Amino acid sequence: MINELAHGGASAMREIISQDDLVILRELERKVLWLASWTIHHANHMRENTDGLKVGGHQASSASLATIMTALALFPDPAAA
Repeated sequence: MINELAHGGASAMREIISQDDLVILRELERKVLWLASWTIHHANHMRENTDGLKVGGHQASSASLATIMTALALFPDPAAA
């Protein structure tokens, strides 16, 4: 499949993934990005914090992972697991 994409370009990708599927994946990615940002914000700024510690995590890390997972949904690769 990767070879097909390398030689066929965007037209080969359109044949493999429907436009409806791409729209759904983009919307899911957008929601995951929002939820990741909210989770980190809530943990660091809104929860009761009696000991002064902050929760680790950064929105950029969450954004990168959401994008990678979306790409893996498009092109599943057992080696990536």
